Amino acid sequence: MTIIIGIVIGVLLWNTVTLVSYWITDNEDYTVMIGIGFWAPVVIGIDKLVNKIKWIILKHKYCSVLIDSNGKTCYCSPLSWEDESKLWEKGYQWNITLKEKYSPSDGWDIASCVDEHTINLRYTPIKIAKQEGMYKLKI
Repeated sequence: MTIIIGIVIGVLLWNTVTLVSYWITDNEDYTVMIGIGFWAPVVIGIDKLVNKIKWIILKHKYCSVLIDSNGKTCYCSPLSWEDESKLWEKGYQWNITLKEKYSPSDGWDIASCVDEHTINLRYTPIKIAKQEGMYKLKI
């Protein structure tokens, strides 16, 4: 009986260590994922679900602030790298004037900011974009 309990505790500890390693490596190390074993699909499914929920929340609270080719300020849902490169080809730029006007304590998510003094224009609170009188850009 003690052997079975030891095996169960060992498996739980091994899964815990590999799971924490998987999260620490930002879900990039697939050899660690294999170490998780049977629970890997469950962990990956839960992780993808949590990331999807976080992205939905980000899209409803934050936006990317831009300047169009005519010089007018606008905002859109947080840009992915692909969308960003497409907009840059059309003449859009980041609205860097907000960096001088606001600090992270004005409503930005501190975890997504560049540092404690510099805001992230990719995740600007929507209320600030509306307060600045920006129009909504449909991508």
